[in-house]
Amino acid sequence: MPEALPPDADPDPVPVQPPAGEASLPSVDKSTPLNVMAGDKLQQMDMETYLLGVVRAEMPASFKLEALKAQAVAARTYTLHKMQNGGSANHPEADACDDITCCQAYLSQEEAAQNWGDQAPAWEEKVRAAVTGTDGECVLYEGAPVLAVFHSSSVGATQDAAAVWSAPVPYLRSVETPES
Repeated sequence: MPEALPPDADPDPVPVQPPAGEASLPSVDKSTPLNVMAGDKLQQMDMETYLLGVVRAEMPASFKLEALKAQAVAARTYTLHKMQNGGSANHPEADACDDITCCQAYLSQEEAAQNWGDQAPAWEEKVRAAVTGTDGECVLYEGAPVLAVFHSSSVGATQDAAAVWSAPVPYLRSVETPES
C-alpha cells in the first residue's frame, strides 16, 4: 500500500534537472570515501551512496523536495562532523554506521522500494535529486562542520545542548517550535 501523503507533500514528484553546465562538474560526494558499519560488516562506499540510504530512512520520501534537500545537508554535515571528530567509540574502524541509536538510520534502495511499493521509482528519483542537488553542501561553524543533530518532533521547543549533553554548544540552543 502506498505511503499516505502529508498535507504539504508534493502530490506528483517532478524530477529535478541540474542547472545548465553543472552535469560536468565532479561530484564531491562521489569522491568522498566512507567506511560504514552495516550491521556487523564493514563496507566501503562513497558519501553519496551513504546519504541516499540515510535520506531514504530518516525522512518520508513523500515530503517536499526542499525538505529532503535539508535532510541531505544535515545528514552530510553530521557525517563529516563525526569523521573530523574521531567517529564513534562503538565502531572505531568505521566513519559511520546504519544504527539509528549511534549514527543515522540507513535503508538500501531495495529495502526502501519494498516499503514504498508502487511509488518506489518516483520517490527514489526524488531522494536522488535531493542528495545530488546538494552535493558537497554542509553547515559550518567557525570553519568546521557542525554537530547537525536532528529529530522528528520537539513539542513546542528544542533543548539546549547543555541540557542534553551537559556541555554547551554555541549553535545548539533551545528555540520555540510551532508544534503542540
